[in-house]
Amino acid sequence: VISAKEIWRFPYTIMGHDSGIFVLLYLIFTLSVGIPLVYLELIIGVRFRVGAIKCFNAMEERATGIGVSQLLLSFFILVYQPLIMAWALYFIFCLVWNNTSLATCPVINGTMSTCCIQDSSTYYWFERVLNVSTGLSDPDPTHQSHLVASYLISWFIAYLCILRGVRISAMISYFTVTVPLIILPIIFVRVLFLDGALKGLITFITPNAGALNRKSVPVLLLDLISQILNTCGVAIGLLMTFKARSRDPGYPTFEALLIGFLNMIVSVISALILYAIIGHIMVEKKRSKEDMFVSRGASVIFSVFPNIFSHFVAPNFWSILFFMALVLISIDSMYCQINAITLSLMEVGGFRYIPYSTLSLIITLACVLTGLPFLMGNGVYLFEAMDGTVNPIICMAALLEVIYISWFYGLDRLDEELEQRSGLTINAFWKCLIKWYIPVVIFSILVSWAVVSLFAHPPNYMKYVGCLGVGYKGLNGTKSWFKKTFITYPEFGVEVLIFLIDFLPVPFFVWYFWPRSESDEEPRERGNVTSNRSDYERME
Repeated sequence: VISAKEIWRFPYTIMGHDSGIFVLLYLIFTLSVGIPLVYLELIIGVRFRVGAIKCFNAMEERATGIGVSQLLLSFFILVYQPLIMAWALYFIFCLVWNNTSLATCPVINGTMSTCCIQDSSTYYWFERVLNVSTGLSDPDPTHQSHLVASYLISWFIAYLCILRGVRISAMISYFTVTVPLIILPIIFVRVLFLDGALKGLITFITPNAGALNRKSVPVLLLDLISQILNTCGVAIGLLMTFKARSRDPGYPTFEALLIGFLNMIVSVISALILYAIIGHIMVEKKRSKEDMFVSRGASVIFSVFPNIFSHFVAPNFWSILFFMALVLISIDSMYCQINAITLSLMEVGGFRYIPYSTLSLIITLACVLTGLPFLMGNGVYLFEAMDGTVNPIICMAALLEVIYISWFYGLDRLDEELEQRSGLTINAFWKCLIKWYIPVVIFSILVSWAVVSLFAHPPNYMKYVGCLGVGYKGLNGTKSWFKKTFITYPEFGVEVLIFLIDFLPVPFFVWYFWPRSESDEEPRERGNVTSNRSDYERME
């Protein structure tokens, strides 16, 4: 129901755009796009009772590639997003063992850095924790052993949860999700008493239509839709795989609404906390809105939050509380996605003969090894580039899913089979949204974004350059500490390669099964595939 993306991804995504308009559109599209897609995946799980790969294979062999593509996307997300947990875990270690504030300036050779005095938490995060390199093309792998240790510990904790089996993991979810839902409102109430918090909240809810133009609107809409799909867990094979394991059909409409509304609530609370803190910093340090609202990517929660916690009574307690919420919910996201991939693979080919614990370990090790480059000096830039690459991929995956099910397999056919199997039916309103509205919206956003990205708004990232007058590693510092840098062709080519790898299974399986597929007029007994309960007992 809840993932770590609501806490770390929504606040930094919203900072890159006009917050008032973004939130309004976020609420509209969550109701009209996110919730219907969640509902669609839930009823697919009820109907077929199998994981993502076998589910689309049951519809039609040539559609197998859609399920494979979704699991590949889930794998790509698992490659870089566990860094959030590793960073948060390292902060907790520093707070517990060193017993010092994350906003305390270190004394080096008898002096304090000028930049640290100006903004201690930003300095500490980029220069002391990340030891960030001078750019995306500069790996600088030195002095990152502390991050490697935190990263490995994060995956070890997640794998211990996976190793206990699916049923125990589900019980752990009650704790890892419930605790953050209690912690976040407590922190929100506390930051409301800060000087300037109201100014930040007014900034959050005030639309600025003048900030929109033909170049920014497609980027805003893509970030918006991808954020909704990311937080709802759509198009990564997770929802249909877990719903397939339910022993009864449940109430898909209620469950979809619950997921959508809880995601909206947690996302908005996280953003409100951030903007209240930013309002306080604007008042206390007399910094302008333009300086504060430079997008720092995922680093925003690590460079802004510790600063404000240092002004609280018992600052380490509040810092540990916040980062513990991030760690717990990250654990939930990690082992849920690993479980979804493992359960789906155990239903196909030779994977069904591999024990659950062994297969999940193989997948975990693959994620760990593939994610090691993100621990180098340019890791935070790679993280942001990868996260930006996932945006169009997850939108394309959702578009392929909804088009195939609506227009090739048929919503009416799915409705009939669903009623025969479980007694559930698809409401006409859901059908209208899924078949007509959602494909048009996502397709239009993808096309407009592609045109703008190619001709008017090339990919870029915010490079850390240090404070004005001092700079960082020979770079010229700026007033905002960051400088917009465009991604060059070799670097952009890697993102294109990831996009092609993810969607290569779609045409491959169309080609591979084309000569052997039955006629469309013949009834497909394969559509009646159900999960083998004995296979699942091995996992539990």
